[in-house]
Amino acid sequence: MSHKELLEKIDNAKIVSFDIFDTVILRKIQKPVQIFDIISNHMSMGTNFETKDFSTKRQLAEQTARDNAWIENQRTEISIEEIYKEFRVLTDLDDGKCNELLTLEISLESLFCAANPYMKKIYDYCLENGKEVVFSSDMYLSYEVIRTILYDNGYTNFRKLYLSSKLNKTKSTGEMYNHIVSDLSVQPKDILHIGDNHQSDIVQASNKGLETYYYKKCLDYEKKNTRSDVDQGVLANIIKGIMNNKIYSDRSDIREDFWYSFGFQSVGILYVSFIQWLSKQLKKDEIESVYFLSRDGYVMKKVYDALHNNTENTVPSNYLYASRRAFNFASITGIDEETINFLCSGTSRLKVKEFLKRINIDYTAVNEVIKKVGFPDAEHIVDSGKDYAMLRDLYSELANLISSNALKEKELLIKYLDQESFFDHKKVAIVDIGWHGSMQYSLEKMLADVKDKPVIHGYYFGTYEQADKYINNGLNIQGFLCNLSKPYEHYSIIKLCVEIFEFIFGAPHGSVVKFEQHSGKIKPILDDNDMNDGKMKKLNSMHEGALEFVLEIAPLLNGLNINIDTELAVQPLKRILENPTKEEAKKLGDIEHAEGFGNIYVKRYIAKPSSKLLIFKPKQLIREYRNSFWRKGYLKRFFRKI
Repeated sequence: MSHKELLEKIDNAKIVSFDIFDTVILRKIQKPVQIFDIISNHMSMGTNFETKDFSTKRQLAEQTARDNAWIENQRTEISIEEIYKEFRVLTDLDDGKCNELLTLEISLESLFCAANPYMKKIYDYCLENGKEVVFSSDMYLSYEVIRTILYDNGYTNFRKLYLSSKLNKTKSTGEMYNHIVSDLSVQPKDILHIGDNHQSDIVQASNKGLETYYYKKCLDYEKKNTRSDVDQGVLANIIKGIMNNKIYSDRSDIREDFWYSFGFQSVGILYVSFIQWLSKQLKKDEIESVYFLSRDGYVMKKVYDALHNNTENTVPSNYLYASRRAFNFASITGIDEETINFLCSGTSRLKVKEFLKRINIDYTAVNEVIKKVGFPDAEHIVDSGKDYAMLRDLYSELANLISSNALKEKELLIKYLDQESFFDHKKVAIVDIGWHGSMQYSLEKMLADVKDKPVIHGYYFGTYEQADKYINNGLNIQGFLCNLSKPYEHYSIIKLCVEIFEFIFGAPHGSVVKFEQHSGKIKPILDDNDMNDGKMKKLNSMHEGALEFVLEIAPLLNGLNINIDTELAVQPLKRILENPTKEEAKKLGDIEHAEGFGNIYVKRYIAKPSSKLLIFKPKQLIREYRNSFWRKGYLKRFFRKI
């Protein structure tokens, strides 16, 4: 039955009855019974009772309580208190311990509950159209607990709540429907009941004359679309449950945005694992304040703040405007080999005037020097080895001007750091995506002669082995996914397409070109060349999806003190990079990656074959494939074309 038909049924009903669990309320776990495993993992019994037996004994206690209720007075429902009374007999635990377990189970049930976003919209539609709403459930939890769960998840306006644990009548036998019809003083046909259990919510309700709508539970869709039912542990099942709810809950036939889904399903989990690792390092190293460097740190800070919302003893977070160009150029004290290598860096073919513009030099003022070193003019494209030799000579000739500009930028940058309270601490952390560690090196080099500067610890998503030379010089540098290119299997995932990793850690603003002072305040001057409206929309949508995943899982991680393992976190993105679907290859391959620094950029697609006719031009095909940032994505797209 379609979404449109559901709305039509609502329009024709006087009262709408909603089932609760797996309908208006979803649990953030693949199978609710796995909550018993979590209790086992987080509860010390303090007796000879084996913790690992909790799930088995708890389920046996429930079945025993149901059998006894039926034998003694033909009741078809029980309460959680009756379950734990039987559990006490089965385990010989004292009343205090059993009550503690009962309270823990209720708190975990509440913790794992979340509003079904699709059904919440349906519920709101009912209210907006003047329909009375009731809730009904076969559930052993108390009326007060269920009402609180509904209220906490936004279901605050309803006429009645019918629970089998209070009424001693169930939907599974049909008796509850008789009670609801009588209690509401309406004809059965005036009630539309919506639920996920075909027998108790559809067959029994229909037998009693109610209109029905079958909302197939998310887990049933998941079973249909996956081959394996292997138990991968509690955390994996929590993540699977959250993913299932997101993927299968909506029945409106509106296709979710690719970038939002990509963020929710593949990126958010990686953000969380990285920030959990970072938080441990900050605590271990006794960091006083953490600075997330723009632009990579933009979403990192959002995730950090979300995970640490309302938590005690959190290291304060800051967003620090920074860039490779701003830090490296400000650290220049003279024109040596290292400096010239930096000034000549980049893989893009640029004009002489563009190389000069990157370091804030007006080419028209140095035209004579440009010609002196051998260039015909400032429009000449630097391409050959001879061109780069002349470019190095040009920088040497302009050494005094470059050093003067660098000193001015250094003074402003130090003032900016002071403005951001960077020097108010003894130990600070800087965080960004990483790779070689050159930004931290330049920062520390620039601050070498500053008194009372803090000890700086650099924490990065990943570092390559080239960062080892900075560590040997005394820098504190650590990587998350790979540290100095180890372990190799993680390093190799990054190398499948570095540019996609850089995209997912992008920010909706340009890179820092330099700093300027206005009205006594130091402000960054940002470039806007490398982020067009289309790319910005993709990035924002991806961030939105990823951050929703973070907000979904954060209460569980914090409440249960669970950390997401690196291997588990990287799997979704690894699968995409190694074996993308056609849609993934096209969407990600169409991202334009910008190379350069300062305000000079050259853009290239990550993986976009130029033509299917390349099959007849093998040399051009091979060259284009080798120049592609993401070769596996390129191949997937190319062979789709032909």
